[in-house]
Amino acid sequence: MNEALISVRNLCRGFGRTEAVNNVSLEVNRGSIHGLLGTNGAGKTTLIRVLMGHLYPDSGEVLVLGQPPRQHDSQTLRRIAYVSDRMELPSRSCLADIIRLNERFFPNWNSQLAARLTNEFNIDPTAVFSRLSLGQKRRAVLLQAICQGADLLILDEPFSGLDAIFRRQCLDMLLEATVEYGQTILVSSHLLHDIERIVDTVTMMCDGRVFAEGDLEDFKRRMRRIRVEGTVSSEREQALSQFKIVRRHTKHQVTDLIVDDYQEATQLSLAQALGDKVIVEHMNLEDIFVELSQKTEEQARKTAL
Repeated sequence: MNEALISVRNLCRGFGRTEAVNNVSLEVNRGSIHGLLGTNGAGKTTLIRVLMGHLYPDSGEVLVLGQPPRQHDSQTLRRIAYVSDRMELPSRSCLADIIRLNERFFPNWNSQLAARLTNEFNIDPTAVFSRLSLGQKRRAVLLQAICQGADLLILDEPFSGLDAIFRRQCLDMLLEATVEYGQTILVSSHLLHDIERIVDTVTMMCDGRVFAEGDLEDFKRRMRRIRVEGTVSSEREQALSQFKIVRRHTKHQVTDLIVDDYQEATQLSLAQALGDKVIVEHMNLEDIFVELSQKTEEQARKTAL
């Protein structure tokens, strides 16, 4: 049975009349990389601030490392590495000073890894933090979080401001943290193409609510885009009726269907019924997120009418 390092049940947190997090539940199991996905304003940062004990929940249950965040003692807090979306370190300190401080404060600090990443990230360890570029600042903060030797890493938009090369380096670093050092990671991001490379499970949020969650490979296995050229006759409709259709678009005699229960065994019967006018396409994480979020928004608009 998997051990949940983060367990959230029916969490609500508002600010005045705004319900920033509304009845949210999620679990992050030991040894996994869990992606918390959503556009700006979806509620991701509010949820993370509750997980860190920076905000009280209005209702619901939140357990991090088996305890409510506000009950964490200093020993438990050392088991959690947190990177906020602001990513700040003391402006007058240099990375070398910060590393020396961390070596004394964190019993599991990985000095060898810190030296290696300082070189790989091309950071001058003697330069004060305030004089580093935005990308260098973000790499320095991520380095500190990884090398802390924490059981749990909670990262809020860690890749913003990094170019493609350094984003890839940071992604590889997070994979190494899980595979080599057994760390568990919750990472919030809107850069879905990058996140897809590393996450095992995902939670998708919109307007403070969770609209989809689960294993990423399961999403990619069962979801497809089916493109039908020409008129969709009654015979074709019957062939398509076997699927659970998420969304349907028709434009210029081309019908696109997003289905959520596709099986490889049905592809032959689909081709026999529709001939060569049907194309079945795999979907990446960004495709899946966009289609499911748009479905959620459409349903919300219908409910509001």
